[in-house]
Amino acid sequence: MEVRGRRDGVEDVVVLGASGRPAVAAAAVAATAVEWLLTGRNRVRGMVGLAEMVEPLAFLEELAARGLEAEVFEGDRALV
Repeated sequence: MEVRGRRDGVEDVVVLGASGRPAVAAAAVAATAVEWLLTGRNRVRGMVGLAEMVEPLAFLEELAARGLEAEVFEGDRALV
């Protein structure tokens, strides 16, 4: 998920993600997104991307609870 905002008065972009085996990661993201929709945890209604639909950090915490590794990507390096 790409998160845009201001940090110390300067525009900044941070990419948050979760990693794991591709099939497991895809299934976990899809299942978690559906659970959020069914329980009304989505932030907006209508056609939007996942990063707009969910609160990114809470979503990544749930993915981590499902066994995926949450990661933050900034620039050309990854912080784990």
